[in-house]
Amino acid sequence: MDLNGLEHVRVEAYVEKGVVMYRLALICPVMGQWWVILARYSKIRAFYDRLCSIHLTLQWEKHAFVEALSTVVPSAWFPPRRLSSSSSRVQSERIRGFRAFFINLLNTKLHLASRRQSHTVVRDLVILVQTFLRTPYTEAADAPPLTPIGTAPEMDDDNIPVGVPLTEAPAISALFNNDCTICLVAFTHDEFQTAGHIVKTSCDHLFHASCIDSWIGLAKTTCPLCRDNIAHITGLYND
Repeated sequence: MDLNGLEHVRVEAYVEKGVVMYRLALICPVMGQWWVILARYSKIRAFYDRLCSIHLTLQWEKHAFVEALSTVVPSAWFPPRRLSSSSSRVQSERIRGFRAFFINLLNTKLHLASRRQSHTVVRDLVILVQTFLRTPYTEAADAPPLTPIGTAPEMDDDNIPVGVPLTEAPAISALFNNDCTICLVAFTHDEFQTAGHIVKTSCDHLFHASCIDSWIGLAKTTCPLCRDNIAHITGLYND
C-alpha cells in the first residue's frame, strides 16, 4: 500500500456523558494497517509522562533507544493541562498536539519492536507503547496478542447515512459475514431494526455504517474484507 500523502494520524474530539474523549485513527507507516483507540486527555497525559520518565532513565544510561525517543519526548507542542477541557479552543489545541505526538511516536516504530529486550527499561518501554496503542497485529511469537477490544457503534437515528438507498436485510443466518471486520463485533438482530445502521458494500460485505464511513474517511476506497473497489453502499433494515 502506498501511504504517500495519507494522514498517519487522525484525531477527533467528542463528548460522551459530559466527558471529552479523543478518537485517534492511526496508520502504521510500515505495515499500512490502521486501527482506532479512544482515550481521555488524562490517559494520554499519563502515557506521555511515563515516556518522559523512561527517556530520562535511558538518557542517563546513554542507551541507543534515547535517539528515537528524543523525537517524541519531551515536547514543547504536547498540549498542556488546562482548567477547562470542554472549550473548542482547548480541544483544537489538543487535537493538533496529539496528532504531532502520535505521528512522531509511530515513526519511531516502537510499536513494531520486539519485546525480547535484554534491557529491562527498554522492554518496559516497548510494552508500554504497544499496550497503549493497542497494536492490531503482533510480532513473531514473542508477544501475547494485543487484540483490540471490539465495541460496536451505538444505534442512533442521527447517524443514519443520508442519501444511501435502503433494502431489506437477509436473515442473520444467511449473512455473508456475521460480524463487522472493522470493529470486530458481531451483528445483532436489533441493529437491523435501525434502517441504515448496517450497510452492504457493492461486493455484498456488511459493516456498521459509521465503521465503513471512518474507513473511507481514511482515504480507503476498497473493501476491508476482499479489497474490491467500493462502487456503492446500500443500507439494510428489517421491519
